[in-house]
Amino acid sequence: MSELTDELQYILNWLKSTNVKFFDCYNPGLTRQQIDEITKDLPFRLSEEVYELYQWRNGTADLGYNNGYLPLYFLFPEQFMNHSPISFYTLQDSVSNYHDLWQLEQSTMMNKPYDNYKGWYKKWFPIASFENKIIIYI
Repeated sequence: MSELTDELQYILNWLKSTNVKFFDCYNPGLTRQQIDEITKDLPFRLSEEVYELYQWRNGTADLGYNNGYLPLYFLFPEQFMNHSPISFYTLQDSVSNYHDLWQLEQSTMMNKPYDNYKGWYKKWFPIASFENKIIIYI
């Protein structure tokens, strides 16, 4: 394991041992080959850190409740101020969202009144969102 993966696992284990409200809401990680296959049509290559993140876990599995408590997503602690979870996309959803955003950029933003407005860049890769209003990119 790398230092990044070790630290993510350490935090996850610590949360499990200290917080009764916490439960592991993440999908199992992907293999490097699965990540390569899922991302093969992207116009760029993901960084090694993103590979590590998706090899560790592949997004959140359940946005529901655990015994009446909202699940704790430690990757995005700012959610506690919002009382709503920030959803960590599966890699498949990230790629799909990327293509949707790129298509929107090409179809909408190239027309008046936006002519050539660059509100979104082709190398931005969405990995999470808050209520579909705020998107976290890498």
